[in-house]
Amino acid sequence: MAARRFAHTILALAYSLAFAPTPVTAAHADGAISGQVQALYVGNSLIYFYDVPDLAERVAAGDGRSLQARMIAAPGATSADHLASGEAMRALREQPWTQLVLQEQGGALLCVLKKRPDARCDALLDATRRLAAIAHERGVRFILLGTWQASEDAQASLDRAEARVATEVRADAVIRLGEVQHRLMQRRPRWDWLGSDGVHPGADASVLAALLLHYATYDEWPSLDVPTLRVCEHAMPDGTLTQRAETCRDLPKGHLRHMLHSVRGICGDTPSRCVMGLRDMPPANR
Repeated sequence: MAARRFAHTILALAYSLAFAPTPVTAAHADGAISGQVQALYVGNSLIYFYDVPDLAERVAAGDGRSLQARMIAAPGATSADHLASGEAMRALREQPWTQLVLQEQGGALLCVLKKRPDARCDALLDATRRLAAIAHERGVRFILLGTWQASEDAQASLDRAEARVATEVRADAVIRLGEVQHRLMQRRPRWDWLGSDGVHPGADASVLAALLLHYATYDEWPSLDVPTLRVCEHAMPDGTLTQRAETCRDLPKGHLRHMLHSVRGICGDTPSRCVMGLRDMPPANR
């Protein structure tokens, strides 16, 4: 995949998919999904830098599952930006999605902890509410993908903020990516946590997101029955997702299994500490 367009040219694919047969899915009592999954990812470079939707597709395929993903993303975009562009809302109305994954701009939701959130914060909350509302209206699961902060104190605050927002919009799940990454970084500091630019998520951070998304979708961990997982950094000049071929490499199965074992060690027998459903939210957030 040398390049994928997410502006005007993606509409051709969108319309072709809109007339495809509706996927057969079934929801478990806890909200997890069985059957084919059509997942819409909305976010920014935190998910497109290593193309997290594509990683999620391949992790699911290695588990013998069918997941088809589409990504709507732009550099530095917030939920308010996506609401203003209209593309995500159109996609939700025009296609038979199974779940919507929203990734807010890194750390942006910290604003909800202020006594008097500003206009920008109100715009983020309004956009998240409206995206969640249309998803629920159409029977689409809404998942909030958390983000990472370098400071542990800031991360703890962001976790609280994300849980608060997830509760307010009745999210089906909130993925505590930042907290899990902090714990893994302490145990495995030499893993690839940051990209070559020192800012964006690295390959291991992006695979971690795909593993947690898999659990949020299927309520169980993947088998990772793949020999290797090829990972590449991406850029998005002029709305085109472009693979940086010189950064591509293969993560061996042994490393992937080691990562999964480490993640399960952190999440333990109560994965809600990593992937929280509404029923798992602290009472103060309800």
